[in-house]
Amino acid sequence: MGVGLFESLGLANNASPDEIRRAYFDAARRLHPDANPDPDAANQFMVIQKAYDVLSNTEKRIDYLISQAQSEGRAPIVTQSQYSVESLLMIPEEQYVYSLLEIINAEEAKSHVLPTSNICLVIDKSTSMADKRIDMVKKAAYELMKQLKQDDWVSIVTFSDRAEVVIPPTRVKKSMLSDPRIATIQTGGGTEILRGLECGMDVLLQTGNTDANRHMILLTDGHTYGDEEGCLQLAQRAGDRGIIVSALGFGSEWNDVFLDRMTGLSGGTARLVTTIDDLKQFIRNQVSSLSKVYAHNVTLRIEESAQSSLVDLFRIYPDASPLPIESQVRLGNLPFNDRIKILLEFKINPDLKDEDTITMLQGALMMEIPTRKEPLNRIEISLRRTVRDDPEKSVPPRELVEAIEKLTLYRLQEKARAEEAAGDHANATRHLKNLATRLLQKRESDSLGKMVLSEAEKISSGKGYSPEAEKRIKYGTRALLLPMSKEPQDD
Repeated sequence: MGVGLFESLGLANNASPDEIRRAYFDAARRLHPDANPDPDAANQFMVIQKAYDVLSNTEKRIDYLISQAQSEGRAPIVTQSQYSVESLLMIPEEQYVYSLLEIINAEEAKSHVLPTSNICLVIDKSTSMADKRIDMVKKAAYELMKQLKQDDWVSIVTFSDRAEVVIPPTRVKKSMLSDPRIATIQTGGGTEILRGLECGMDVLLQTGNTDANRHMILLTDGHTYGDEEGCLQLAQRAGDRGIIVSALGFGSEWNDVFLDRMTGLSGGTARLVTTIDDLKQFIRNQVSSLSKVYAHNVTLRIEESAQSSLVDLFRIYPDASPLPIESQVRLGNLPFNDRIKILLEFKINPDLKDEDTITMLQGALMMEIPTRKEPLNRIEISLRRTVRDDPEKSVPPRELVEAIEKLTLYRLQEKARAEEAAGDHANATRHLKNLATRLLQKRESDSLGKMVLSEAEKISSGKGYSPEAEKRIKYGTRALLLPMSKEPQDD
């Protein structure tokens, strides 16, 4: 096997664009025919020129890495990192760096290798879910039966202060489109989410088909009391077993902070539901995404760095959700011919030395690919920047800038929410007005901006947040992180 493009520049395959550029210019100064009369130097110069032409271009570099992986019999999965700065500054204070990490899969979907789905609906049937909400849930359950393939598995669990299996794990069939067991679900009792999750996990594990994409969808409108820690531990165990837990919240009383934390531990997400259309669209999107999964249980294993700390971690595609900063972070599923995008923020320690290379994150991506002979796949990850006494001026990548700007909007509402809860109405109002101004400047968020401005005026007058608007603003600003071109469309 010949020398690869990275090797010709003396680099590893995970070299950053900055390292590629520096290696090329160092080699070019030594090998350029004007500086080196050795006949062999001209040949070497042509080699490094070709390597740089490919590796300095993002699309060409990704194509090269994918073809290299395929030629070596590895999965066609590569990573790409973009940074907010080309290099770190020599300053006596902390500095912050953003990185957009993409996990890219080039494998095309084939009908004979598409996975089956195994979905369990865990339905809150407590008293507060009566009437309109339970009717919405029943319609969503029928929508689920409609969207699933006949090879897929489905089950339904209901809970209040106890849990029961309404539909055990069953292969989907047409008769389930009007299954009377769904229609007879009745409300009553309190809300104990852990009981529902435990029952749902037991049900999902009954099929024994570990190759199926297992997903538990919790539908609730209230708080759970006294069992939050148990729910978090169960979500962690679910993630360890490759089961993703997502949650849909109805109304304004459910604990969004808790559900964000819980679902994030398994690679899932929490969403606000306001209409039956919202609910049906979520079901369609989930079934569609599960039918296209190439690798599941994608996990980022992180080693601690003495030079920096990870202060924020946010998945922005295929769905937008904050992720818990743990030694093992569940990222969800990787679809065929698609990608996962993660936005990371690092705090770099002060007093850096010129030419030092600072490793911000060292670790590995782990995932399971059922269609391969060796299903477990590992990709080394190293995010690093070099320190420069006199750094070159550079423009951050546009996609990264847009992601940071949108994350800033989400953070503004989080900050205002915390200030209002602490009684700091003046600063909460100021931050909400700032947020409203930015949203109103964008056509796609005009209505959200008007809602934010209305809430700012309420807080300013001492009336406080409207609970429903509070959640609409939170999940509305979060949804802005999703790329517009990638949003699924209604049927």
